[in-house]
Amino acid sequence: TLVVLRAPCPSVPQYFSTATSFCNEQLWGTLSCTVILHPDVEAEHPEASQKMLDDLQYGAVVVNAWSALSYALPGTVWGAFAGDQTLDNVGSGIGQIGNSWLFDHPQKAVLKL
Repeated sequence: TLVVLRAPCPSVPQYFSTATSFCNEQLWGTLSCTVILHPDVEAEHPEASQKMLDDLQYGAVVVNAWSALSYALPGTVWGAFAGDQTLDNVGSGIGQIGNSWLFDHPQKAVLKL
């Protein structure tokens, strides 16, 4: 699914915050997402860009590439955003695969290409 959010925001950081809240609260699923982020925008707003990537509640957040790349790379994790799934509300799944670096309790993978 491709989602383009047109939101009247006074600044790029405000847009990032609005878009992140929309994705986390309105879209179904927490498996993966792709963020299209122009390098010039990221360079002009590095803190806001990083906050957006940190705050997105997806198991794989991939910048400027197909989110399935997280599945293909053994060092990353693939699975729903860790934290709020139960057997009564599985959502995008429970558990993760990958994590060949054996991090304790990874919440998500973030890839920037």
